Amino acid sequence: MDFNLILKNVLEELVNYYNEECFKDLKLNNKNIKIGFSNMFEKITTEKLDLIDSIVNQLNNLRQENQDLLTKENVDHMFYASTEILLSSASEGFKKVQESFENLNFLKHTESDSNLIDLNEKFVIRKLTSNAQRVLNKFENLSPRFINNDKVTKFLNCLKKMTMCESVSEIVELANEVLIRQDEIKRLDHFVDYNALVDEYGWVHDIVKLSSANAEFMGLLVNVEIFSNVIKEQVFKENRVKA
Repeated sequence: MDFNLILKNVLEELVNYYNEECFKDLKLNNKNIKIGFSNMFEKITTEKLDLIDSIVNQLNNLRQENQDLLTKENVDHMFYASTEILLSSASEGFKKVQESFENLNFLKHTESDSNLIDLNEKFVIRKLTSNAQRVLNKFENLSPRFINNDKVTKFLNCLKKMTMCESVSEIVELANEVLIRQDEIKRLDHFVDYNALVDEYGWVHDIVKLSSANAEFMGLLVNVEIFSNVIKEQVFKENRVKA
């Protein structure tokens, strides 16, 4: 498997995850929310990563449209919040794909085989566990009204395990588990004390923080998918990058 195929597979999985699971039956201003990608999968390569910008721009436009709901009377704050969380995490996911492959391009081995990169597994483990720690920190710093919940506690415990992994295979296994845990808490009912909605200013700011944490989480999953495939398919030359 080469880098272009890894890129296409990651993008396709990400688009399908959001279109078929997260955005299914979700409407904004009476329009279905769906990521349009046309024939991008046919054109995208690691040398044409700017094509991902079209998806990020779509998501940013949808976020602005969702943000505009707050200016209307009788706005459904729960709808705004849950939609913002999904859109922001999707945007971060696609930006992370672009960023990670730009970094991999920088690491490409230039001496004998351009299909390899200078990398080692210890570097990947350290990168992913550090990424998991950043996600954990963001969730732990949320308002107590968000994290005082059994399902959230199980999710955070799973993230803690990921920060202590010593192999890529362990990280991949836990990433699958933590995604299931995150799917369980994705509905705001697990987070929000409805009585707190009277404090609209503080509540909206809490939602912004929750959106940021979820976005960081999606970035982690994208990195796990990309770098675990690099290790699995052995498209790297183990040498100069230090853990």
